[in-house]
Amino acid sequence: MKVGDLVRVFEPLACGGLSIGAVGLILDEDNSQLTTPRWTIMWMYNNEIFPGTPMKESVTYGNGVEVISES
Repeated sequence: MKVGDLVRVFEPLACGGLSIGAVGLILDEDNSQLTTPRWTIMWMYNNEIFPGTPMKESVTYGNGVEVISES
């Protein structure tokens, strides 16, 4: 994954509870961790964590997320 990639959630409860199929854009990469980068993702579609409560942005290690379109 890299900044500018379009990603989709493919595992249940990934990224703080987003639904499978949630789509977002990678905005930032944080390499300050020793083992793996963290990603800031802006969620654009199917982004509700509770009915009526959309998640606009999250920071994640990328578990349960796949790239669907590279930048």
